[in-house]
Amino acid sequence: PPYEDTWYILTATDEMGMVEVDSVFYESIQTKATFTVEYWDKFRKDFYSDLTGDWKNPVFKDSEIDRSSSTGSTDATLTVRFKNESLNGATFEWVFLDTLGGVKETATTYDTTEMPEFTYIAADEYYYPYLFSYSEEGCVDSVKMEEGIFVEPSDLSIPNVFTPNGDNKNDIWYFKHQSLKTCKITVVDRAGKVVYKKKIEDIYSWEGWNGNMHESGREAPVGQYYYVVEAMGYDGFDHSDPTIWETMKIFGGPGKQSTGSTGGSGGTTPGGGTGTEPQSGNLYTGWLYLFR
Repeated sequence: PPYEDTWYILTATDEMGMVEVDSVFYESIQTKATFTVEYWDKFRKDFYSDLTGDWKNPVFKDSEIDRSSSTGSTDATLTVRFKNESLNGATFEWVFLDTLGGVKETATTYDTTEMPEFTYIAADEYYYPYLFSYSEEGCVDSVKMEEGIFVEPSDLSIPNVFTPNGDNKNDIWYFKHQSLKTCKITVVDRAGKVVYKKKIEDIYSWEGWNGNMHESGREAPVGQYYYVVEAMGYDGFDHSDPTIWETMKIFGGPGKQSTGSTGGSGGTTPGGGTGTEPQSGNLYTGWLYLFR
């Protein structure tokens, strides 16, 4: 049966051209449940249906992120808006989260113009929301999002060169980040002095490092620096080197003096300075080169 109230009209014509018309009105009791989703873009600050898990480097303009031109990712925390496209429904029960452990998050709406929102927190997970649509006469239909909503796992990838010279090309030291709950960044010079330090609760609020000392108007000298990134993902993954504070003498640990060895993820490290080079080649510590 149709999902909308419908007139059915029968017209009969005999061989003499006589016409008779009759009609009947069908008042639908059926309902059809269906919905689509949109994702909150943390850069553009709006909902988009075409947002994906692909990371795109943000667009910088005058050393600041151009948020209207940048595109975020479907990483944690992921806020989803549900657009109700059901037919002939009067009451709608949404199930946003339903786990085997008994955790269930639901909402009830009464109009298709209402667009509920839900925020998925855990990363590296698939979620399968579903909807029940009830007609005024009590008929029910349901639909489940078969392909699911995937929240990207935590990830970061850190470049080791930037050129803060004002030409709008690689002016900002900024790295790929997805689904990071917390992030702490420390940058020191070869003498072990901190030139930049940032503790970030919302990674999407971070505008990167512009190459100035302690976020002042004073430029850091051209040269080689060492960075330490400590981050925790919404999937519970710890993005940090657990031995860095013990192996780096410039941070007060015992360490071992290096003389021109290869270390870190930044390549060959020249000798000199009062610090030592890390003995691990992990992704979260390394040498950073600043050119102007």
